[in-house]
Amino acid sequence: MLIFVVVISTGWYNEYNAWTSYKTLFL
Repeated sequence: MLIFVVVISTGWYNEYNAWTSYKTLFL
């Protein structure tokens, strides 16, 4: 269960970083 949470959190974190980089690049 803990592994599952870590994987989901990591995926969300990567998604957030990608979105932040995108906004930084175009703003």
